[in-house]
Amino acid sequence: MKININEICDKISILKNLDKCKEIFGASKHEYKFNPCKTEDEILAFEQINNISLPGEYRSFLLNVGNGGMGPSYGLLRLESYSAERSHKSGLPDSFLHTPFTPNNPHVETKSDDETENSMDYSLETMGTISICHHGCGIYSLLVVSGEDKGSVWIDDRRNDGGLMRESGSFFEWYYNWLQNSISYMKAKNALIDVMSANAYTCKIKNIVGKGRARGFSVSFCEIDEPGKLYYYESDEFLDKGEKTKKLRKNDEIIISLIITDFCLVEYSVTCFKHGFIQPNKDAADAVDIGVMRTNAEVILSADIKDIFYDRINYTHYYMCALKNSAINIFIESRAALDLKIGQTVNARGILSAQIHQRNSMTSKSIINFFEKKIGKRK
Repeated sequence: MKININEICDKISILKNLDKCKEIFGASKHEYKFNPCKTEDEILAFEQINNISLPGEYRSFLLNVGNGGMGPSYGLLRLESYSAERSHKSGLPDSFLHTPFTPNNPHVETKSDDETENSMDYSLETMGTISICHHGCGIYSLLVVSGEDKGSVWIDDRRNDGGLMRESGSFFEWYYNWLQNSISYMKAKNALIDVMSANAYTCKIKNIVGKGRARGFSVSFCEIDEPGKLYYYESDEFLDKGEKTKKLRKNDEIIISLIITDFCLVEYSVTCFKHGFIQPNKDAADAVDIGVMRTNAEVILSADIKDIFYDRINYTHYYMCALKNSAINIFIESRAALDLKIGQTVNARGILSAQIHQRNSMTSKSIINFFEKKIGKRK
């Protein structure tokens, strides 16, 4: 499929609007912004100095979109950062870019890791390429600018023994695939948000246990007056411009979704899954309170699975369940995929937690979901 610059720009706008609070990996670094575009004269000067001509799609991107910025992982690198090695090594030949890329050159495995990474052979393996993106852990995406594979994009994972592998046939294809995948992930998460919003309950806090950000509270709502203690960690309490935000108090009215999370044991058939309790901060002053919450909020329940969702951004599975003999729906959260099916009955034991959608409001207007603070209001 031939991709043009207009399609790229359209997808850029869509992703920006979907991910208002930068949840896609690396977005908090590049912030969906681009560096100023290159001029024709600047690109010509770069090409003449390095005795190359840049692939047409990448050239068009530099002229019309930006010189680095929004992109996969930590974002696109500037044209000036064309060699990841050159940024921390010296002595690379002036012919680095116009020498044809030859991916068949073997990695020198007889040397130690340090010797290999600091060797000239290691650097010369990527001659004829521009480093266009850093994924972290020493992994880069490379754009071939010289040789038979000119215009294609390769992944350089040699530092992790992954070698050099072809990613895409062209720059636009590579960048478009990242945009499309990111958009799909955000749409899937929004679908989960919609379901959680539709299965949220208005209640009033009856009692609170805990002094720090780890808060346990019992609530009254719907047909259940005292469903037990809920675990809630007010992680944003001290993060609002360095000032304390309003903590939940007794008699506050809130809208919540119920989630079984942390220290969760789910038993079905002859198989069981156990996920260890995760303490937000082992050194936190409220560590004791977390232990209290863990004890107070443990529940055992039986429910029928109604739907299954996967949050690709946070790599988390959600199993929406209907409690037996009740009109209440609850979500089981798991980082691992469980062999569960819609319609199946499960017996679960774990920490009953609350995701806050809205507080201090009993109005019937649309529920503000708990992800809104992260991704912004949705149209």
